[in-house]
Amino acid sequence: MSGFKKGNIFKFKAGSIPHNKKRTKLLPVKSDYDTPKYTRLTMKKYNLVVNDPYTDPEEKARRSARAAKLLRPKSDEVSVPKKNRNPAVNDKRPDFNSYRTVCVYKMEEMWNKAFREHQQKSPACEGKLSCDLEKEEKRGFSSRQNLICTSCSYISDKFSLYEELETGKPGRKPSKLDTAVHVGLSQTPIASSSMRKIILSGNMQAPAASSLQRRANKVLKNIVDVNKMDLRKRKNEIIEINRLRGKEDPNTISVQMDGMYNNPLYSGVGRTPFQPATQTVYTTAENITTDHNILSINIKNKLCSIHSSLEVDPDSGRLHAQCTDECSANIPMVKSIGDEYTWAKECILDLKADNIEVEHLVTDPDSSAYRAAQDLYEEGTTSTQPEHFLDTRHVSENIRKRTKNDKNLLQIMPARTQVKRQKLLNCFSVDLTERCNAELAQARKIYSGNFQKIKYKISHVVDAIVNCYTGNHSSCKKHSFLCNGLQKVWLRGRSLLPKTFKIAHSQQNIDFIRKTVNLRLGPNILEKTRLNMNTNFVEGFNRSLRRSLPSNVTFKRNVTGRAHSAAHSVNFGPGESVLELCTALHCEVPVGGSAYKALKEIQKVDILQKQHKKTMQYKQFRSDKRAKLYKLYEKLSEIIEYEKNMLLKCDQGLKSTPQKHSDHSYSRNDRKRKRSVRK
Repeated sequence: MSGFKKGNIFKFKAGSIPHNKKRTKLLPVKSDYDTPKYTRLTMKKYNLVVNDPYTDPEEKARRSARAAKLLRPKSDEVSVPKKNRNPAVNDKRPDFNSYRTVCVYKMEEMWNKAFREHQQKSPACEGKLSCDLEKEEKRGFSSRQNLICTSCSYISDKFSLYEELETGKPGRKPSKLDTAVHVGLSQTPIASSSMRKIILSGNMQAPAASSLQRRANKVLKNIVDVNKMDLRKRKNEIIEINRLRGKEDPNTISVQMDGMYNNPLYSGVGRTPFQPATQTVYTTAENITTDHNILSINIKNKLCSIHSSLEVDPDSGRLHAQCTDECSANIPMVKSIGDEYTWAKECILDLKADNIEVEHLVTDPDSSAYRAAQDLYEEGTTSTQPEHFLDTRHVSENIRKRTKNDKNLLQIMPARTQVKRQKLLNCFSVDLTERCNAELAQARKIYSGNFQKIKYKISHVVDAIVNCYTGNHSSCKKHSFLCNGLQKVWLRGRSLLPKTFKIAHSQQNIDFIRKTVNLRLGPNILEKTRLNMNTNFVEGFNRSLRRSLPSNVTFKRNVTGRAHSAAHSVNFGPGESVLELCTALHCEVPVGGSAYKALKEIQKVDILQKQHKKTMQYKQFRSDKRAKLYKLYEKLSEIIEYEKNMLLKCDQGLKSTPQKHSDHSYSRNDRKRKRSVRK
């Protein structure tokens, strides 16, 4: 062979036969498995393979012999086709099948004008007109377009496919659509980033995140002004209603107050230096009409959207020395966010600024708002002596919890084991609270709200309730409104307690029960709840506020605007609120259009749902459903099969509770099956 030099003995000899000439299959040898393979991965997969934080060093050394040889990774970017110089000819443009938000009559004007111009300039041209997407100008949710011809050189003027909002200022006019979108967005739990994701997932053109944020800042600031004007108008209407009713002092009203925090105040005990909540909304609603209009709203925010330093200025007490009144933070970080005394005081002063004073104040039992109203009266700021009332729903809930945790009542429950007594006491606490409220409601109905008669009758009802739970119905025949011991027995139609429920009759047991009943029907608590008022409306507003200010998202800058938008929605209703805000911001929804009809339908459905939930049919449905659930619970006896730190107890040698642990609490069939197998 000419390729070898002289003296090379490793050359092929003539007539030699290869050793594998007659082999039909090549058997693998051990060295084939150990031979490393070369592969090229994408950048993302390359990083996943190389970065292995959980591998044991010894195991990693054993793998190195069998590991693949990784080449330089490939790029993860998707190749984008090059732009065509004449996009009107190519129907495979990247955005040719995307969607746009356009105003109908603006689009009609563009096409009609372009058709006429194209026909006048090129009468013989048979080409078609299409959008020049390369020269498209984005304007928030809309855009500016021009048309080009596929055959000739015709290019139309730029057309704005949206209605412009007149601002009275020089410069580019914003779109009405951009303003109207933020009105609806402020009454939903999502923000600009989620809105962009929804639009982009539909292959639509979405505005930039910075553009959305800037527009939201302006719109929500205007919403605050609109809602404040509406609150002032509602205060004047309340005074007019009192005057028409003939009240001696029409400027004094009854209100309910409550606050809400972005985080529970007790959630960060021992883990955060201050209270974990950084934002609060304190609300005041009137109690003299069935609408319970919100009259004042107080928003406090510790978070500054401009300055991020944690250095507190010693003079002003603000989070940052450069913070001004224009910053989103209006209280310093060192201020207690749970200071309801101060927040209620500011709300009362806000009412005083519009010639309204508080006559009756309803709060929950743990609020200090009444002290604020009393101090303002003693200082001479207000001229009306406030009277404090407790929320009946909170009072009932507190009594239920105290009854549930009463150790004396636990010992007298008619059950054998501690677990069964505790379960029976839980049901007894609910039943006793409902019995007290039902007797009091029936007394108010029979005596037409005459408090002196009600108070005298309830003193005898207390004895009837105590004896009823011990099986003695002699007092029920004389004084109880709900039980007579004969045809009408309280426990007979109850789903919480069994029909045979009976506490042993003894003077000690009677004293224990009487002490609990007096928590709700005693003379002092009756005086505090004689008007039967509650804070249900402001509590319900707190739930609606979670729609605009969800607990998992913190709005530093726009918390005030979103809170006022939620208050406006509760006062007007979900449909009317959007229509009113859009009209006030000059981006009104045309009357008679499809959007107008849809918003009116939303308003109508909301009213019908509220009316339906007040009907006896719906209340009976809820009562029957609850009774079935309690019967099902009593039949199956749900077992709690979860124990905290179970594995840590086993590692430390501690005994765990003898319970079977499973992911689901309805796996009792497995336990029964194992017991049957053992037998």
